[in-house]
Amino acid sequence: MNTLRLLAVISLVSVFSSCGGGGEDKPNGPITPANVSVTSVSLSKAEAELVIGNTLQLTATVNPSNATDKNVTWNSSNATVATVTPTGLVTAKAEGATSITASCGGKSSTCKLTVKKPAVAVTSVELDKTEITLVSEETYTLNATVKPDNATDKTVTWTSSKPDIAKVDNNGKVTSVKEGKATITAKAGEKSASCIVTVISKTAAPLTFTATSVPVTISLTKANTNYPCEYRINDEDWKNYSGGVKLTTTGHKVSFRARSEYTGRIGKFVITGSGRVEASGNIMTLLKKEGDLTSVPDNAFARLFEDCTALTTAPELPATTLGKGCYKYMFSGCKNLKTAPKELPAKTLVLKDSCYKYMFRNCTALTTAPKLPATALWDHCYYGMFYGCKSLKIAPELPAKALGQACYFGMFYNCTNLTTAPELPATEAQYACYKRMFEGCKSLKTAPKELPAKTSGCCFERMFYGCTALTTAPKLPATEVGGASYSAMFYGCTALTTAPELPATKLWDRCYESMFEGCTALTTAPKELPATALRDRCYEFMFRNCKSLKRAPELPATTLAEFCYFCMFYNCSNLNYIKCLAIDKSASSCTYDWVCGVAASGTFVKKSSNSWGRGTSAIPEGWTVQNIN
Repeated sequence: MNTLRLLAVISLVSVFSSCGGGGEDKPNGPITPANVSVTSVSLSKAEAELVIGNTLQLTATVNPSNATDKNVTWNSSNATVATVTPTGLVTAKAEGATSITASCGGKSSTCKLTVKKPAVAVTSVELDKTEITLVSEETYTLNATVKPDNATDKTVTWTSSKPDIAKVDNNGKVTSVKEGKATITAKAGEKSASCIVTVISKTAAPLTFTATSVPVTISLTKANTNYPCEYRINDEDWKNYSGGVKLTTTGHKVSFRARSEYTGRIGKFVITGSGRVEASGNIMTLLKKEGDLTSVPDNAFARLFEDCTALTTAPELPATTLGKGCYKYMFSGCKNLKTAPKELPAKTLVLKDSCYKYMFRNCTALTTAPKLPATALWDHCYYGMFYGCKSLKIAPELPAKALGQACYFGMFYNCTNLTTAPELPATEAQYACYKRMFEGCKSLKTAPKELPAKTSGCCFERMFYGCTALTTAPKLPATEVGGASYSAMFYGCTALTTAPELPATKLWDRCYESMFEGCTALTTAPKELPATALRDRCYEFMFRNCKSLKRAPELPATTLAEFCYFCMFYNCSNLNYIKCLAIDKSASSCTYDWVCGVAASGTFVKKSSNSWGRGTSAIPEGWTVQNIN
């Protein structure tokens, strides 16, 4: 037993020795762990925005998680913009930028912070237009005003309720697409404003009468019962026309157009009642509702508004190709019409007989004529166009160089306030082309400087008849004159003092008949009437009643024609000099009463070989005779 106990002790000692026994002695107590370094610091946000006064809690993560020292320090690069607490709570102080840095164990991470002022909300949005009307493919840019001026976000977004009718881009530019209505909305913040866009077909504004005073009833008497007319009141739906339309409210309107294309004469509008109306829109819609025609059929608008005394404004007439008589008598008798179309743009009126004939006849309130740019005319095209327009003061320019017969006949007849005539550059006249053009224009002081046209029959007949204020006549360079071409041209021009020279050597019957008759202030006649081959009645009544004329033009013709000097100087009570070289005076009544009523004494120069005799049809009694070889 003792032996066994001894062996056990020896074994324990051996075990103790193999486990560290022997050698140096080891200290007693716990073992101290090794130091763990920080490898990185990260923040919950790398960038952030705050409004002044707001806070943000940043969180820092230190790696590794068993780092020995995980104590984080916080810093703001600009504490006036934002501050940060030891726990990472950031407070925004002022507008600007700063960096919030979290540091630990030599490592750091930064959050870039932007501080802004508190947002200012949009309070209203306004548009410059709340309603607009566009034709197809037209554009209009709307302007949006966002309030207040210091709103934080003034960005405007644009939308269209029907982009297939009207679309809008990011800048408010509206583009019409097709006929209809759409609403354009501008929105900023929570506020918005809208504009209603009405799109009409291109050039399709219908002929419209708008009441400027009431009541008025507007009716259309159709030239053809089959004319497909429709109408609408204000902007209501279109209806087939069946009778007069009464407007009882100022500003209300009625529009007319063709339901389907038409090529005949429209008829005549009749306006009754004590009110007044203005006409506007495209007259061509009466032929085709789209109004896209440029050509007018023969007589289409003839007499359309004749005697519409309630009409004050005419619609525009855009056609560039005209038919015969298409506008004749169109506004005749519209006594209250003040505003004509700005222009009648047709450039050539060839083969368009009477297209503007009596168009504005007796429009006594009309003050301004439309522009007339046509350069080629046809028969009767401007015949009586402004006849009796007593308020018209300025004539339009008339650039035409190719004329038609009677093209300007009576164009400004009795325009008693017209003061200046336009230049007339044509170089070849046609029959009666200027006949009676300014007759009765009692205020006309200035005639064209020259009438260069080669004459034709009656071309200048009565052109300035009764122009009692006319002081200067135009130059008349024609060397060949037609029948009655200057007949009564200046008849009754009582302010005219000097006659133009008349160089024509080839005459025709009645060519100068009564040319200066009644020009009571005329003191200077042409120096000579050089033609030597005379025609019947060529100078008949030429200077009759020219009571201030003292010296007659020289008369070199040796053979006279029937009635050629008939009453030529009748009642020229101051005339005291005549030189006439006539030898053959056998033609019937060639000098009948030609010096009746001249001065009691004067000088008569004649060929010595010719015997005249004395009297009102020969040499005046009491005159001295001077013979020449």
